[in-house]
Amino acid sequence: MGRAAVANWRCGHGDFPEPAGGTETSPTFHRTAAEDRLRTHDKLPTDEPPTPHEPATVTFTSGRTVTLLAP
Repeated sequence: MGRAAVANWRCGHGDFPEPAGGTETSPTFHRTAAEDRLRTHDKLPTDEPPTPHEPATVTFTSGRTVTLLAP
């Protein structure tokens, strides 16, 4: 997650976990607490395994082709 997204979640929702360290401008959070909060608000996928997707092939202007295989 980007810094701006975390800042928005912190300002817009009072239930975001308190920082566990860092500085005022660059706080750090306990990962499990942040993940639990984000899952509660459907901002992260559940622990269910993802469904498989078809491979994606990208051809660059140089002619090089890359196939991405990802769940």
